[in-house]
Amino acid sequence: MENIKRKAGRPKSEEKKKAIMQAASDLFLRDGYESTSMDSVAQEAGVSKQTVYGHFANKDSLFRWVIKQKSNGFSLHPDKLEKKGLSPKQVLQELGKSFIALVHSPESIGVHRILISRGGKNNPAAKIFHEMGPKQMLSRLSKYFQRQMDKGEMRKSDSYNAAKYFFTLIDGLQLVDHLLGVMEDFTEEEKERYVNEAVEIFAKGYDFNE
Repeated sequence: MENIKRKAGRPKSEEKKKAIMQAASDLFLRDGYESTSMDSVAQEAGVSKQTVYGHFANKDSLFRWVIKQKSNGFSLHPDKLEKKGLSPKQVLQELGKSFIALVHSPESIGVHRILISRGGKNNPAAKIFHEMGPKQMLSRLSKYFQRQMDKGEMRKSDSYNAAKYFFTLIDGLQLVDHLLGVMEDFTEEEKERYVNEAVEIFAKGYDFNE
């Protein structure tokens, strides 16, 4: 009987967790990190404060989870692409398209605007975002590049700097234009052409093997 009760209770618990996650995402984007509290998340999700704490230890862990889930919705994992048998250039093409989609998504733009408005060295939200987003993406791509260098697939250099150059080349000033609201929307065809051109430039600079 106990096992049956536990199994029956799982879906309800998952539903509450999803409600908490959605509420937190909405509130962080609407009100900002500092103005969002565990109490407001509980109220927005329609659950008790104890239920929120049952899933997340504190606001920082909840924000980390939100950022992680937003990032995981896009294919920013070169290892997974490599396992599909893609060449380094093809990996970067797929990575570049996913990166543009992520960075220019409404959620990402909203988070960037919040972080910029609350800028400064003592901004805990910015530190969490950097730790869960850009830092992890750079680390994964850097390790991928290092393996390609070790295999002779690209010119040997600082793999971490190469990862930074790649992401900068893919997006550059476009994110700034989007944040300022002066960027015209990309069509899917334009995005693909832009990414392919950027990858060609990067591949030539790092002597990718064809």
